[in-house]
Amino acid sequence: MTNAYRNVTIGANFSTPFQSIFTRSNQVVIGCFDMKGNDCRNIFSPAVEMPDECLVDVAYTYSITNSGSTGQRIDSLMVTRGNSAAAPSGTRDLTALLTSNLLGPGVRTAVSETDTVNICLGLSFETTADAASTTDGMVRKPCADSNRYTFEPRVPCNTRVDIACVNANGGDCAQTPQPLDPGGCQNPYTYTYTVQNIGATCMELDSWRYSMFSVGPDGSSNGKTVDLLPQVPKSDRNICPGETFSLANTVVTDLCAGITYKTTTDVSASPPEGSSCQATDEYEVMPVTSQGCAPLVDITCVDSSGADCALTGRPQNIQQCEEQFTFTFKVSNVGTTCIDVQTLSRDFGIRGGINLPTRDLLPLPIGETICPNDGSPSSSVSETIGINLCEGNMYDVAVAFTGETPGAEECQAGDLYSVQPAADCLTETAIACVNSGGNECGSTPVPLDAGECEELVTYTYSIEAIGVTCMTLSDFRRGYIITDANGNEIQGIDDDIIGLIPPIEREMCPGDAAATIVETIPTNLCQGNSYNARTLAVANPPNGDSCQDISSYIFSPTAGCLVEVGVSCFNSQGNDCRTTPPPLLNSSDCLETFQYCYSVANIGSTCMDITELVSVRNGEARDLAPLFPSELCPNDVNNPATVCTDPEPTNICNGQAYATTMNAQADPPNGGVCQAIDQYIVAIDSPVTLSPTPSPTRQPTLPDNCEVDIFTECSTQADTINSDGDCNGILPIITRCDERATFMEMLFNGGNCDQSFNIQGSDKFDCTDAGGGPAEQGMYWIHVAPAKDLAGTTYFSGPVEAGNVFPMCPGYPECTGERFEADTTIFIFPEDPGNNPTTKGTWAQLINFHSSCSQNLFLKDKYGSTQLVIFFNGSQGLVSCFITASFAITLTNEGLSNADRLVSFTNTINGNTTDLTDSVLAVESGQTVVVTTQILIDMTVRQSYEVTTMIIGATSRGQECSDSFTFNFAAGNDLEAPPGVLAPESF
Repeated sequence: MTNAYRNVTIGANFSTPFQSIFTRSNQVVIGCFDMKGNDCRNIFSPAVEMPDECLVDVAYTYSITNSGSTGQRIDSLMVTRGNSAAAPSGTRDLTALLTSNLLGPGVRTAVSETDTVNICLGLSFETTADAASTTDGMVRKPCADSNRYTFEPRVPCNTRVDIACVNANGGDCAQTPQPLDPGGCQNPYTYTYTVQNIGATCMELDSWRYSMFSVGPDGSSNGKTVDLLPQVPKSDRNICPGETFSLANTVVTDLCAGITYKTTTDVSASPPEGSSCQATDEYEVMPVTSQGCAPLVDITCVDSSGADCALTGRPQNIQQCEEQFTFTFKVSNVGTTCIDVQTLSRDFGIRGGINLPTRDLLPLPIGETICPNDGSPSSSVSETIGINLCEGNMYDVAVAFTGETPGAEECQAGDLYSVQPAADCLTETAIACVNSGGNECGSTPVPLDAGECEELVTYTYSIEAIGVTCMTLSDFRRGYIITDANGNEIQGIDDDIIGLIPPIEREMCPGDAAATIVETIPTNLCQGNSYNARTLAVANPPNGDSCQDISSYIFSPTAGCLVEVGVSCFNSQGNDCRTTPPPLLNSSDCLETFQYCYSVANIGSTCMDITELVSVRNGEARDLAPLFPSELCPNDVNNPATVCTDPEPTNICNGQAYATTMNAQADPPNGGVCQAIDQYIVAIDSPVTLSPTPSPTRQPTLPDNCEVDIFTECSTQADTINSDGDCNGILPIITRCDERATFMEMLFNGGNCDQSFNIQGSDKFDCTDAGGGPAEQGMYWIHVAPAKDLAGTTYFSGPVEAGNVFPMCPGYPECTGERFEADTTIFIFPEDPGNNPTTKGTWAQLINFHSSCSQNLFLKDKYGSTQLVIFFNGSQGLVSCFITASFAITLTNEGLSNADRLVSFTNTINGNTTDLTDSVLAVESGQTVVVTTQILIDMTVRQSYEVTTMIIGATSRGQECSDSFTFNFAAGNDLEAPPGVLAPESF
């Protein structure tokens, strides 16, 4: 074991010299250190300021070294400590705790223990260690050694001394009121001197005194110094932390002599061990020196009802705005001598406005002299002034008095009365709505076709003051909620629009023209939606309670519901049944197969639910609704919808006419129901030539004929060149962000800064690569934050693989709906940076771009390895680089036999195949089935799409037939076209 105290010498370095009791064949050494490694003798604490810092942990080590030439066995190690918290007194045997009891020559053994000592008590800590051992060998000889270790911590004291002074009434001397007469000039002041121990150790008072000096009006001074220490009992001179000791004396003070009294005190004290401490304090008071000429002026005010003007009721209408205030100006003599009145005048003013001329209020009814004890101690004069309660003005009334005593002492007095009557504001808001024809929105004509669905609706939001007082508009918000026909909210906007009203127009008074904001919103009349525009205005009067008003305008347009139905019939030759030639007389061909087809078309402007669809033939009704879609919209690919029923054997020799009637009823989302009817009659002439009577059991036998046709169309709701929804005409998405967004989605492409593509200036956008920047594959850690608050706010933080998207929003991950700050910083790290990522310099790419939408932020812009693909804001809604393309696959059985099953039915787009086999179970002869599927198109890059649809069907007899259809289209943005420009080559 290494001897940590080998440099401690025996004897000379200890407080008590080492005395060898027996032999010097072993040595005992005591070591003591605090937890910082300081020798305990060096523990002193000028930094100790609080008592809880007085307890210090120390470690004692007792070591025994065999300094002889033969081995030894340690028989005992006895340790005695004084002033110890762990062992306050007594001797303890530590032999069993030694690291070893057998020592060879030069070998050392030791034991350690810890203790807590109070360094603030001025105590001496003494430790003695006594060791006894026996040598090895034939002749065993005892040997022993002893050592003593003493340390005395030194801690300075800290004290404070204060002076307090109270007058005869118990108040602070400096706040003593003026005497009412000469008999009140003498006032006893009691001074209290207090010493407080604010340190960590007890202290002994060494000295304490105070000095008091008085300075007269002429500058002369007089004073004395008093030793306070003799007044402190010796038993109280030792003051410990937190304790105080006080002494007091009373001095009679002349309040009327113009004398200034200055008192100082100083104290000095010493701790048990350590540096002494001192403290001083000073108190100065100058009582009022004169009370001879002392006028007092007071103003009171009452309204026409006799109530205090400050409590005047608030006006409820314009007629109550005018009020009469009566001001009373009262002059009193509160001094000790009569006063000759010199002047008394009144000033009246509207703060920040017009002032009335100064008025002389003299003479007073009491006369030209006011005495304190003449039986008429006061005099007053009144004046009535017209006040407007509704203007929010602050009215100031001031009175000034000058007078002179018989001894030519001049004195002045004055008073100010201010009152601001309160009046509450009242505001009114309104919303007007007109269509593109300038008519009220509620009278908008019902659209008759889909081309009339889009309407520009103009809202005018107005606000005006209709109360008794002016007001300042403090808040003006507009909400806009769209709900569908079922009452579900599909869009909600809440914007602060007060910024659209110029500041000068936000100050409104009764009778002023209303402030207005006009907004035009594209509105679809055909979706059955309800559009609710709302406003909330809050205003404040100059003085009074605020006011607010809410307005709402609900526009629920109705759309035209128009339905058309048709019935057709085809014979076995595929011709119209009505063209079927009559059979020859006596022919056996009296049975012909007629196949009926029914169609339903939405020729109106809105989607509709088909609620009734019935066919009636010769009195027999059939429900056709299950064969058709339950909803049909004007732009659906299967509009009109057609269904053909199974061919039916029909006797054409009996001269009977077959009449088929089709009835339809449909409901729009918002509006009245619509109906349609069609009738088809087929009548075949009687046979013209005799032929053998056909067997009554003969049935027509249809050949096994399988023939299928397939056709695929692509459409989209995105913008197209001719607005026809054709996928070949999809316009590139180059959309500028017009309002600061609340949500963005970025595509992480990987790669270096060279791929950046945007038109933000160098003061708005910069990109820096480290080590070549990110690779185009692999996982990276992305951290996004506002540039102004990198350490406090996070827009996104997490792992993202190249080729994937990641969201960004204030309050991430909850997305609070707050808007992005003006500038955003993106850190891209090769791996998780851990805590405080914005302070780490291990990034592979650092990007700064302007995100407030005020400086050229376009959808699909590239900022280094990231690309903007989605943003959302209150005015534009969700704007995305991804659009949906819908494929309507029309499957027609052109054969004479039913296709009882589909062997295979697939749709392949650029090599990615979708299996649609299970979407259609069977297709009857002549039946047309439409199957719809969709894909998501990435518009960030321009690419070609090849679409191939294939089908194989089979009859019940096993005959197979097939068809396929292939077409191509291109969509996406051409990066060669700069943002904001639609280049023809990018179409």
